[in-house]
Amino acid sequence: MQINFLKKTDITQDEFIKVSLMVLQSFFLGFFIYYYFSVINGLFTATFPIQKLPLAYIHSGLFGFLLTNIFIKLQKKIKLSYLQIGLYATIIIYMLLYLWLFSSENIDFHFYSFKSFKPFIIYVGFILFFPISTLLILGIGNMMLKLFDLKQGKRFFPIISSGEVLSSALAFISIPGILSLFSEDDTEKGTIVIFSLAIIFLFAAGLMQLYFNFKYKTLINQNTQKAKSNNTPSFKSIIKNKYYLNIIFLILISTVVFYIINITFLKETKNEYKSSNEIIRFFGFFYFVYKLLEFVLKTFFSGKLLTNYGIKTGLFILPIVIFIFTLLSISSLVFEFDSEITFLMIILNMLFLLVLKRAFEDSAIKLLFQPMDSSSKLILQSIGLGNTSQISIIISGLIIYVISNISEDNLLLYILISVLFLITFWFLSISKVVKYLNVYIKNSLKKINIKFNNNYIESTDIIKKHLSLASKNSILEFSKNFEISLQHKAILLCLSTHKNTSNFIIEQLNVTSSFETRLFIFEYISKNKIDLTNQHLQSISSIMNDLFNYYSCILFSTLDLNYDDKNNKLIELLKYELSIVEDLLFLYLEILYPKDQIALIKQAIKSDKLHENILALELLESFIDDEYKAIIITILDNLSIKSKIDNLSISFDHHRLKLNQRLNYILNSPAYWFNDLIRIETIDLIPTNYEIKNSALLSHIFNSNKSIKRKALHKLSLIDNNNSYSSNYLQENKTKNILAKFDLIKENLNIQKVSENFKFKLYSNGIVVNNLTSKEIEKLNNKRYVLFLLNGNIKLPFKNYNAGEIVNPIKPVLLDKSMFSKDISYLRILHQNLVPFIMSNPNFAEQIDLNQ
Repeated sequence: MQINFLKKTDITQDEFIKVSLMVLQSFFLGFFIYYYFSVINGLFTATFPIQKLPLAYIHSGLFGFLLTNIFIKLQKKIKLSYLQIGLYATIIIYMLLYLWLFSSENIDFHFYSFKSFKPFIIYVGFILFFPISTLLILGIGNMMLKLFDLKQGKRFFPIISSGEVLSSALAFISIPGILSLFSEDDTEKGTIVIFSLAIIFLFAAGLMQLYFNFKYKTLINQNTQKAKSNNTPSFKSIIKNKYYLNIIFLILISTVVFYIINITFLKETKNEYKSSNEIIRFFGFFYFVYKLLEFVLKTFFSGKLLTNYGIKTGLFILPIVIFIFTLLSISSLVFEFDSEITFLMIILNMLFLLVLKRAFEDSAIKLLFQPMDSSSKLILQSIGLGNTSQISIIISGLIIYVISNISEDNLLLYILISVLFLITFWFLSISKVVKYLNVYIKNSLKKINIKFNNNYIESTDIIKKHLSLASKNSILEFSKNFEISLQHKAILLCLSTHKNTSNFIIEQLNVTSSFETRLFIFEYISKNKIDLTNQHLQSISSIMNDLFNYYSCILFSTLDLNYDDKNNKLIELLKYELSIVEDLLFLYLEILYPKDQIALIKQAIKSDKLHENILALELLESFIDDEYKAIIITILDNLSIKSKIDNLSISFDHHRLKLNQRLNYILNSPAYWFNDLIRIETIDLIPTNYEIKNSALLSHIFNSNKSIKRKALHKLSLIDNNNSYSSNYLQENKTKNILAKFDLIKENLNIQKVSENFKFKLYSNGIVVNNLTSKEIEKLNNKRYVLFLLNGNIKLPFKNYNAGEIVNPIKPVLLDKSMFSKDISYLRILHQNLVPFIMSNPNFAEQIDLNQ
């Protein structure tokens, strides 16, 4: 059952174990953080006047900044496995000590403005909550970076965070129930019970970390020594790098707004509820609703929004909503609405701030760190999410402190106005981050060591070169050969001479279905930078939609055939087709966008380095149109076949099929979709239980392609056990297994940079000679043949040819038997039959020329 689940969810066994353990640890941490959070917030709000909150924020930020810097320093020096255990052990010891002090009675204490010990210990617990939660979040973030690569992180982060979402919701909803067990006089006992539960769950999370250290110690600690020697980003380098600086500024503004709005929320809550139990119960209900909404948005909307609309939308959605609710809150104060309406606006403002921040902004900000190199990412993430957050707490505390000194009566109104002012900078910050994200990715890709082929020759130039080297008869053969399409001839022969060539070539997009012709058209348009009208773009768009549909069909076919090793050959042919479609896709992108930029992206995507793949996809996603964005990113992304199918099935109507249905589907598909060799291999896989009546096999008995027809007849002779169809269709000389014979010679057919289907077509147009006779010599002398040597050698007056070479002399040579070795074997093809192959494949044309 587990194996079936893993197949359906496209998760490996190792990934499943890691994700399950991380979800469990996240689940335990959720209970600890939010039990602690609810109780300490309620106690602080009930104990102190709201004027004390700015000072508490400043103190919390200072402690947090100090502790985060210590953590970052230790992160550079200590193995992660030791650092994580030390972190959990330290917090557990602190919590046990804190619980003991909190429950202690009659401690004589007087310090600063604190007249007794209880308020002091509540104040300490409040200001240390934010640093502790920040360190735990950084710790679990470090674990995720070690256990998963970036691609896995995109898939599994929402799943892992669901553990914390679920446990925090349970924590919040359970708090009122726990407190209801105690009377008003025993309020403190209920608080102690919740604190005790928090410590138990923290201890459970620590045990999970011990298990991680035992099971994945090598993985967690890998590259530690390397990281120590790396030059981690300094303060100066962060200031100079506009991308780094703007990310930090964005986090700073966002977090400042968060804590200022939180102050308004706590202020209004204190006005509405008086006792600590009432406040804690309210917090339990409020944060339960928040976690419920967060779960819904994260599960069903967050990933789709970021995938379909990008990081920019994920960052902008929060300040837009906060701007609206802050404006409504200000309006309720200015126009003196009922206090309950103001309280509702403040609550909704805080609720949407929490929900949208966790569901969208946090994920989008994490994605901003993805383009960074691995040596910098961990430290910058700690600085951005650690140090910057603590500085934000200090700044928000100072802002509230200043405002409270200016006006006590209109404190809430002035705080909300300051939020509107900060949101303006928030919008500007997001715009700059998105701008410098694209700049950073471009600069990063330029640093990649990519070797471009400076000797590249336009494919049409190679073919024209062949025509100039060939005889006049060859050009005549080409112009009269009906196997070469009119469009193809026009493109090759009229490129630079015909006045209306450009218009003619564009028009062919409306009538051609050949991938080869499309390839030539796209190359020509890209090279000559032809201005395209809307009609031209629509034609290209229609072609690409058909191409994407074909790509989707290939993926479904591959998945349907993947269960049996006997289908491996066909699967390899299908995968090669996928690469052809991807090359056509890049040519399409070169038509629409700067060629050099697309070439850079292509090289990065084709590399085997995951970091470069991600950079290239991020850059591509930033400028391609929305029409096919999701499809193109899915095709070029390094996803599994199943994941690609899940994404593409939304746009294209393909389904999983059983073997016979899939084989029929391939054979019945448009003629230009699957090449000859794929169709022949498909026919070869037809099983004995195949339903012959009205089948695709019968239709291919009448195929104009002789090779496909012969293969269909041969397969029919093998599976028609009752001779129901054999007597009508079969002829003795038509039942040879052409595929089996091709398999015997294809490895010796030494032609570079061509597909297996291309070789098969050559083979189908020629004859393999293993026995050299006088009649064969006579044939070679009477007509112009090209010989592909499979074995042995041929000695001509001007050159010796060995196995694997192509014999294609320009000048006539009178051959005799003495020129051939005894073990000679070759494939001979009439030169005029080779012309379509030469015209359609520049690599082949070049190899033919080299052997003249």
